[in-house]
Amino acid sequence: MIENMERYIFLDAGLLADFLDQYFRSSKRLYPHFEKSSEFSDDIAQMINRIIQDPQFSRICASSFAFVELVRKWDEIVKERFKVYQLQAFISDPPEWFLIEPLDENIVQYLCIISPEVRMADQNMKPLEWTDAIHAATKMTRENSILVTRDERLRQIR
Repeated sequence: MIENMERYIFLDAGLLADFLDQYFRSSKRLYPHFEKSSEFSDDIAQMINRIIQDPQFSRICASSFAFVELVRKWDEIVKERFKVYQLQAFISDPPEWFLIEPLDENIVQYLCIISPEVRMADQNMKPLEWTDAIHAATKMTRENSILVTRDERLRQIR
């Protein structure tokens, strides 16, 4: 017998913006369909669609700070793909299959172990933005989770 395990897919701010863009363009709010995009690979879109169809043991997640980052960098990240009132409505009443993870004392221990710099593939060290450290630390609070990002610095965090 295979045990059902909780699984979590965390989105950083860039992927959250693409997720919300597709979500708001969908005519089916409870069961939207996600597709490959400039941000989502086929695999990620399929994982998200499976979670939406059967959220019993899985959730799509984002740090509350990912939402803050969207608002603070609205023109750069959102690029008029959706409206502020839509974002407010989503935050106020997210679907059952989406978790907005709080910035609380649970992530402090993980923030303390994340280095302020990461070694890139070319072996050079680059600084890690504090917002990215928060995304990574929030992901670390959940076992059996992955962080979906296109940010090469975030990908280097172990």
